[in-house]
This record gives sequence, structure tokens and C-alpha cells, in this order.
Amino acid sequence: MKRVAYSLLCAVVCCFLSTAAFAITIDDFENGNQTVQVLNTDLSARPKTVMHTVASATAIGGLRTVRVDSLKQPTVGVEVGAGELNYSQDVGGFSEALVVWNRNGAGLGGVDFLVDGAQKFEFEGAAVDYGDVEITLQIFDTVNGFSQAKVIVSGGTPVTTSTIDFAALVGVADLKRVNTIIMHVRPQEEAQDLSIGRLRTDGLCDEVPQEVPGKGILVCPGCDDVSMSGKVFDVCGVCGGTGPGECGCDLSIKKDSCGVCGGTGPGECGCDLSIKKDSCGVCGGTGPGECGCDLSIKKDSCGVCGGTGPGECGCDLSIKKDVCGVCGGDGRSCLDCLGVPNGKAKFDVCGVCNGDGKSCLDCFGVPNGKAELDICGVCGGDGSSCMHIDCAGTPGGTAKFDRCGVCGGDGQSYLGCKEVEVSTLIGKMQVSVKKQSRYNKKIVKELRADETVVTKVKRRSTKFYKTAVTNTEQLPASIQKCSNTTFCAEAELPVDLRTYLVSARRLLRLAKRTILNNGNPPPGPCNASVEKCRSNMEKRMEKKKAAIARARKLFRKSEANAKKYPLMESLCCDDKR
Repeated sequence: MKRVAYSLLCAVVCCFLSTAAFAITIDDFENGNQTVQVLNTDLSARPKTVMHTVASATAIGGLRTVRVDSLKQPTVGVEVGAGELNYSQDVGGFSEALVVWNRNGAGLGGVDFLVDGAQKFEFEGAAVDYGDVEITLQIFDTVNGFSQAKVIVSGGTPVTTSTIDFAALVGVADLKRVNTIIMHVRPQEEAQDLSIGRLRTDGLCDEVPQEVPGKGILVCPGCDDVSMSGKVFDVCGVCGGTGPGECGCDLSIKKDSCGVCGGTGPGECGCDLSIKKDSCGVCGGTGPGECGCDLSIKKDSCGVCGGTGPGECGCDLSIKKDVCGVCGGDGRSCLDCLGVPNGKAKFDVCGVCNGDGKSCLDCFGVPNGKAELDICGVCGGDGSSCMHIDCAGTPGGTAKFDRCGVCGGDGQSYLGCKEVEVSTLIGKMQVSVKKQSRYNKKIVKELRADETVVTKVKRRSTKFYKTAVTNTEQLPASIQKCSNTTFCAEAELPVDLRTYLVSARRLLRLAKRTILNNGNPPPGPCNASVEKCRSNMEKRMEKKKAAIARARKLFRKSEANAKKYPLMESLCCDDKR
């Protein structure tokens, strides 16, 4: 579906700069994504109505219902998500739409829209590509009192905030007891597209009204469950409290004579209760020395308090020398292989004590060698001297030539099949959409857009990039291609690149919208001459055209990479088997 046309840019001389305001948020369209459409492939009779309700944590009452009434055949619909409500129609399309907030018929229970000083409803970020779109806001109170008012969003102007003053509402609905809110979108021409960033009031509460059990839906309630009371829990957990006393939240706790809250006074070593007597009875002492409380007693070189030092085998006097002269030894360290202390017997090369070194020789005379006589009686032979050799040269082997003349083959080499690796192409597809995402994040900073716009563009660019990459990760990394056309045919691969292409196209649309709606001069007359103002505007338009051309080039690269991915592989049927 088309978006705001580029031709709008040439008609824009100044840009409306929106600023954040405090307000009761009816819906910021961030949570509870939904798509409600009537497609051009639906050939049923018109008019046709489609309705859908989703849960949304950022919509008043926690539910949002969208209804689309298609009056003509082409695709029409409403998409909600990522901080926008987009109402769009294809060329020739014409429809109307309703967005309802009343908890799917259960009602909001009487929300007070006047409690925070609000005076009007605001349609933040409202924009239409051309012509006028009429938005009617209808309010019902808890006793079915009804009021409504209209606002016109016109094309050819920058993204702005359209408003409806409470005083402009016609009817008897009590705004202190609102039960249902309905936004009715009526295009005035075919194929018009509308987008809205957030529906809110201009009061002091910047939150979606909350459901409080037993209290209904409240506007910025305090800890006492009263709308706009401003009361909070103090550090002691008391709603509207003044905080702790000198010894904390429990005012019954007092300081003792040492100035300690709830203390029992000085201990055995004074007010500092961390100071204790050591085991020798000394306050703050370090306890006994290495040889007890009598620090005049020292350890000898063996670590024995008052000791006389080591014996012939060290400090452990129970340890003696063995027959080999080793302290604490087991008498085995000097035994030869026959068990004689300090004897001369040794193991030969074959590991035999006092052996002649011949017991482990192979047929070549190598100690512990692996050479053996083969079946033909040849030392180290392979048995080929007296046995049949197969086509692979293996004595006694069973390998044979197949019908293709390949030794040990499977008879299918004539098909000419091979695996074609396409992982490099998949990598290029991922890199190209990453460049699109990076370009969107770069251009929104260069245009010095509002921080809220920068954050939204970055988040949506990352989302579209990740969706595209996830699609490519499901593609086969290689496919089979066979040169034999008699027994092999091309078959379509079960792959789908639509998600990748849609994500790349959304990155392009996001770039165009970002370039068109940002980097414009502040509102007000141009202080220079007419020629200078016109020249500055033309230079600005040329830069924006170049930026959009760069975004299109990056998209075409992603599109070209996707078109290179092979959608066919070879399947073979061998009737020779």
C-alpha cells in the first residue's frame, strides 16, 4: 500500500515540531499489534465489514477493537503496532474504519477525563497523504449520555497534532464518567492513507488510566487509590507518611547511652561493641601468640613451642632411615629387578629381568616390532604374493567396477550430481538489509530529529532487520544440481522470500518517511529575501532527494540479492536400477 507521497515534500516550506506533553493516554498503539484488512482477492459482495479485538497494555481498558467497512474492491485496512495506527487503501480502494475502547462491550466503568485538568483530545502525529480525512470522536458516559465532535486532517502539511476541544463536543455525555470512546475515520476520497501516533488528552497525567480492583479505572491514582491525589508511600511504607524518626520507622525505638538506636548500653569493652576480649582476656587484643598467651615462648625450627630442633630425619623423630639410607623409606628404592638391595640385575629391551633381549624380537629382529609373517610366509608381506587382488588393489578384496566403470562405485555417477553452496549469497542478503537498517539510524541523526523520533526509527529499523535475517536463516545453505537431463528434472524449492522482501521494503518506507518529515526549518516566516528563501528550500529539497535515492539504492541491492537465490533444484529418477 502506498504511503505519504514524495510530492508532499515540495509543498512543505516549514515543519511543525511536536513536543512531548503530559496527558491521559487513550492509546499509544505500541502494544497489541493487529492487522484488520479486506483484501482485493476477496471477491465477496461490498460493502463488507471485518472486526478484530486484541489485548493491549497501553490501551485504555486493556482492549482495543478495530472495525473496517470496505466499500470498494481493492485492498483496504488498518494496521496497529510500533507506535502507529496506519489506515490505508490501495488505488481505487474506499472504506471507513472504527476504533473502539470499551473493553469489548463491558465498558470503561466511568473514567474521569477532567480530574487532571485536561481541556482537549489530541491526535498526535496525525498525517494524510492527500486531500482531507474526517475523524469523528464519539463519547458515551455510564448512563448512555452521548457527545461527539469532528476534526479534519488535511494532506500537504507536515505530521502534526490535531485536536478536539472538550468545549467543541456536541451532546450531553459526562466527561467525568466516560464509559465508551469511538474514533470514526471517514476518508473523503478514494485511495487515501492516514497515520496517527497516539490518542490522548492534554492533562497532567501521562499514563493510561489503570484498573484498580474495587475502584474502577482511575487516572494517575495515588497510593490511597484516589485519582490525581499525589499521595505516595514514604520510606517506611506509609501512604502519605512523613518518613522515619531518629531511629527509623519504629518510633518506639530510642538511642541508648552510647547513642545506639535500640542498644543496651556499653559492653564489656565500652560502647564499641565490635571490640571484644580475646581468649587471653585483653580488650581488643589479638589473642595468644604462636605459643599461647605467654609471648616469651617461641617455636623452634620444627615449629614446636619450646622445642630443641630436628633429628637425623628432620623434625619428626619417629621417622628412621631404611636399608637404602632413605628417611622414612620402605626399603625398595635401591632394589634391583631381582629384589636385591643395591643389586646389578636390570630389565632387558623386552622387559625381562636379566633377560638376553631376544624374547620380544619380530621377524625382522626389531624389539617389540609389529612385523609378522603374512599368509604367504613373507615377513611384513601383504599376502599379495599368493592371493587375488581386487580392482582397488586390495589383496583378497571384493571391490568391483560398477556399470559406469567406477571401482566400488554405486552405479549413479553418470547422473553428474553435485551440491551447490549458496550460503555466501545468504550472507550477502543479510548484509544488504543490515546496511538499510544502519542507513535509517544514521540519516535520522543527521536530520537532527526529535529524540523520540530517533528512538522510534532505531527500534523499527532493528525490528525489520531481525525479521529479514530470521527469514534467511530458514533457507537451505546448499542445493543439488545434476547435469543428466534424461533422469533428472528441475523442481521448485519449498522456500519463501516474501518476508525478507517485505522487511526490506518496510526499511525503505521508513527511510523515506524519516527524510520527508525531519530536517525542515522551524515554523514561521523566512527572514531572508524571497530569492534566498527559495534557494535555501531548493537546496534542502535536493539533499532530501539524494538521501531518498540512496535509500532506494540500498533496497534495490537487497532485492537483487533475493532474486539471485535459486528457487529450483535437481531431482533424479534412475530407471536403470
